[in-house]
Amino acid sequence: MVHRPGRHAVLAREFPRLQPAVRRSSLYGAPAVDGVTVKASVDGPLDGRGRETPDPASVPRELTREEIEKVTDSVAEFFPGLTPAIVRSDAFPDLFTEDRHPLLGWLDENSRVYCATGFSGKGFKMATGYGHIAAHEALGKQTIEGLDFVRPDRFKSR
Repeated sequence: MVHRPGRHAVLAREFPRLQPAVRRSSLYGAPAVDGVTVKASVDGPLDGRGRETPDPASVPRELTREEIEKVTDSVAEFFPGLTPAIVRSDAFPDLFTEDRHPLLGWLDENSRVYCATGFSGKGFKMATGYGHIAAHEALGKQTIEGLDFVRPDRFKSR
């Protein structure tokens, strides 16, 4: 989405992460680093994309006409100061666990594999915090307590 010329600059301090919602639609976004465009997307799956797939390569990367219309209509509704024109679009698979919490930690107590995945819906917003934890733990610097809700071994009893 492009910021209309003549309006104040789209900067993080003036235009923080956004997430308005109404019953018929919702949207999330953040200013792009170029200071001119905004990353925006409707919240939730588009055009039936919210289904499991055995092959991530099979997820369509191009937006359909209906998806483009849904995004531009939502931007026009929620942010009349933005020009609702898509400058670039991408579609990628989301990675969710059964309980919607990411996996962060050693696969088991004797593992040499540190797992950090399943962050969809939380990853980008929490990346610096999760990255700090993963780096400290994987390098053996510190074990962070109180994170049982993200530890891979929480699924062992199932």
